Amino acid sequence: MATSPSLKPPKIFVNDSPVQDTKKSNNTDYKYEGNGLVPIRSTEKDLGALLRIHCVEDGIDGEFWTHALLRHILSRDRIKDELMQPEYGFTKDQVTEYVSKIHPRSANASSKTTYIKVFALLVLIEKIQDIARFIRDETCDDVLPIVISQGRNVYSSKEGNRHLSCFSGWKTHELEYFETRQWWVDTPYFDSTVNKPLTEITLDRGTHKPWRRLRGDEQHDGSEGAYGIVIPVEIHPTAHSFQELLRGIKLDCTMFAVKTLNKTPSNTKQTFLAEWQMLKQFNGLCHPHLVTALSAVTQDDKWSFIFPCASSDFDRYKETIDPPKGRRGAMWLLTQLEGLIGAIDTIHDPRHLNLGPQGKYGRHGDIKCDNILCFKNSETTDDVLVISDFGLSKLNSDKSRSNIPNATVPPVPGYRPPECDIEGGKVSRAFDVWTIGCLFLELITWFLEDPATSKGLREKGTRHSSMA
Repeated sequence: MATSPSLKPPKIFVNDSPVQDTKKSNNTDYKYEGNGLVPIRSTEKDLGALLRIHCVEDGIDGEFWTHALLRHILSRDRIKDELMQPEYGFTKDQVTEYVSKIHPRSANASSKTTYIKVFALLVLIEKIQDIARFIRDETCDDVLPIVISQGRNVYSSKEGNRHLSCFSGWKTHELEYFETRQWWVDTPYFDSTVNKPLTEITLDRGTHKPWRRLRGDEQHDGSEGAYGIVIPVEIHPTAHSFQELLRGIKLDCTMFAVKTLNKTPSNTKQTFLAEWQMLKQFNGLCHPHLVTALSAVTQDDKWSFIFPCASSDFDRYKETIDPPKGRRGAMWLLTQLEGLIGAIDTIHDPRHLNLGPQGKYGRHGDIKCDNILCFKNSETTDDVLVISDFGLSKLNSDKSRSNIPNATVPPVPGYRPPECDIEGGKVSRAFDVWTIGCLFLELITWFLEDPATSKGLREKGTRHSSMA
């Protein structure tokens, strides 16, 4: 129905004209669990009010609807009932055509042919009748985002020279409302699966990312390291296909971690691309004890990676978790030791890359407790230790793999290999062998239930590193 929304009076004025405040009442209805879709039980007939009730309001950038949420809320029947209202003057055939274009029966229809995001914006701005102009001019979902010129002409940011005549006659505040609220509906979908893993996506500056900080973590700035900050998040289930990929690598994980590179002179787009290249080549698909980056995200001048969220890193794990007991515990330890050294071997000799006679050899370069993450195996529920953080990792040719000056390689605190202290020394893959050996010493000491000795080993190693 086209009746006015039962919301508070407008509070925002643009060019002396009121813009409806779209903040919802306390009657909100959305979730992050399961498939992310809640039953539409409301008897509300006004589509604008219905959208507001089911808007996800706690996103990290503010409110949003995903494409799947829009299809769920604005069902074909609801759209049809709305367009059949006499005030619009549409014929039955026109309504049938418009419904099929706004909400195609296939959920996989291309955004080049759908209009559900555009229709949602027209609903919110109470200009539903203009859907006919948008469809006639083929101003579909794929045209978003729009930009407004100084002369109030409207263009698609993707098709800079194409003037969108369907906006002709709109008032300034209506154009500005559409331009602002388009970011609420034009949210990304992260499509990483076993068959199409590790996708890269570029977001416009205003795009609302479809995730929120992990509940209980809202007041924290995240875990910050030398090269980036990591924030645990919940991604709305309708905005990704990560679970298929996680099942494929046998990880039980419903939360995610977003690592954003720090802004420093040494962290450039090239740094981001280099780490992304390493993450694509070395991950849980080639070895179960390597971390898997689910996606790489570029937004403006920020570069981020999305990972499954670990329950802990090993540094915290050994301080808070008692080692497993008996034969089962010993077998678990052996499995982790074998898995971690196998992961290092995969990096050192990446046979899975099939590089042929021009083969290259990898080096991780930053093995330490902080970079060993703990996950749950989805099949056994056992903890799995996984190597992460490829920010310092390199692939070198056969000629250069053992000819890297030690001055160019940052030492690992507490695990400083001897070659770092030799004048003119060279760093090779043996750097990783030394640091993984130090890690194993801490892991075994913890397993033998002597945390004081484990802590002492770390402190002695750190003092030695600082004196060198």
